[in-house]
Amino acid sequence: MEKATQTQGHLGNGSVEKPSLTFELVSQFFCMPIHEAARELGVGMTLLKKRCRELGIRRWPARKVRSLQKVIADVKELGNEGTLERAGQTKILVRKLQQEMKLIVERPDVQLDEKTKEFRQACYKEMYCRRRKRKLGKVLD
Repeated sequence: MEKATQTQGHLGNGSVEKPSLTFELVSQFFCMPIHEAARELGVGMTLLKKRCRELGIRRWPARKVRSLQKVIADVKELGNEGTLERAGQTKILVRKLQQEMKLIVERPDVQLDEKTKEFRQACYKEMYCRRRKRKLGKVLD
């Protein structure tokens, strides 16, 4: 991942050249918290937030992206345990979730689809129940 170019020095009119933070450059860092993204880009968090507002990014989308990444990983894990038919459904679902993540990276202000939110909750509940069963199984052994 490339860093923003930052030139120290005056431009002749009394101002200092700012780093060139384009949407394409900034969007590469949507999967990490904003303070880490600022450090990777070599700029301050305030400057990054200001530039994001100028680019139309009102809220940093890292939590949405990480949430979708986790749901995709959970779906793959749950899908591996089923039949071939279920594997086909899993691939379709993973593709849909990846398309939604791509949309969020392209347009961060887009809200998650309601069905995706419901599915995320169902995945969380299923994984929670599995962890709890494993924990109870260890206690009973």
